[in-house]
Amino acid sequence: MASIPSPLPAPARRRRFAFARLRSPLRWTGEGPGTALLCLPAIALCLACGIAARQPAAGMVAASGALSVGFGAFQQLSALRALPMILAAVGMAVSTLLGSALGGHPVAFAVTLAFWAGFCGLVTTLGAGAWWTVLQWVIALLVAGSRPGSMTAAFDRAALVLAGGTLQALIVSGAWRLHWAPEAATQPLPRAPLRTAARLLRRHATLHAPTGRYALVLACSVAAIDVIARRMSLPNGYWAPMTLLILLKPAFKDTLNRGVQRILGTIGGAGVATLIAALLRPSEAFTATLCVGLAFGCYSLLRVNYLAYSLCITAYIAFMLTLAGTPEPVVAADRVIGTLAGGLTALIVHSVWTGSERLRLRKRKPPAVQLDAA
Repeated sequence: MASIPSPLPAPARRRRFAFARLRSPLRWTGEGPGTALLCLPAIALCLACGIAARQPAAGMVAASGALSVGFGAFQQLSALRALPMILAAVGMAVSTLLGSALGGHPVAFAVTLAFWAGFCGLVTTLGAGAWWTVLQWVIALLVAGSRPGSMTAAFDRAALVLAGGTLQALIVSGAWRLHWAPEAATQPLPRAPLRTAARLLRRHATLHAPTGRYALVLACSVAAIDVIARRMSLPNGYWAPMTLLILLKPAFKDTLNRGVQRILGTIGGAGVATLIAALLRPSEAFTATLCVGLAFGCYSLLRVNYLAYSLCITAYIAFMLTLAGTPEPVVAADRVIGTLAGGLTALIVHSVWTGSERLRLRKRKPPAVQLDAA
């Protein structure tokens, strides 16, 4: 599971070339490394408990919940700093339950995924924190849907995700209460207080609003590529719709920038994971240690450089899945294929969508009035 900054177009300076950001230096903030350290104990505890109980796969699931919820420490929804983490943990558990139960029913899963993805696109109108929270729900649904099981297995998996996420929220919130963390960097407040969120969503949930059309495109494209990945029996095929969900933004330059950086970072992370596995052949304990170190890199680099973040998160997932018995090179190759498929699809979908939007505006433009010469 993974998390990304806001999908909304940044009103910062315009760049001549879409690839200019790839050359940007690493710019550290005071909040990043300090908050990142606070998020590591929960991940380490989940992995250690799983290995000690000889259930490394269970520890991996709980640690995945802890990792994703930890990104909520960098988000903001209201004056309650822990609110993004709380909502993410609960929503991910519910999505995991739904995904595990519906994953074996393609039609029902596709409808649920389309609804969740469309809602993710719609909440962009509420700001980055709301978008990030719902994004975690959709990713949890995709991951769980790729491994369907019985209701008992679904409840077990959801409980592990909730346990890892809750542990993360408790540890980070406790550290904040004890002032063991740096002050949060100044972030823009959400566009509206929570009490007006429902009214804003209703206003934008229409095809007459750009956000509503974006949500519809996102819902249809994510559900469609998931169906295609299932039909083609792609291993870990959920990475394709997940990448599309993350990369497809309202602005094409944002989609292109993120897409290129994610693809390059994924290839680099896959290479690093494969090289480390071949040279060191790490044990379970050493693999867990690598995962904790890479998690620190993910948290610290998220708002510093997206390419470097993508490299760390790819290597993290490769080593994490080895605890469930999947070799690193296999995970790395599947991740690269899924990211390429999702990234290229995002560019294609955005191009078609942009063309339809231009055609729509052209049809709405009133014809020019021509005056006959006297």
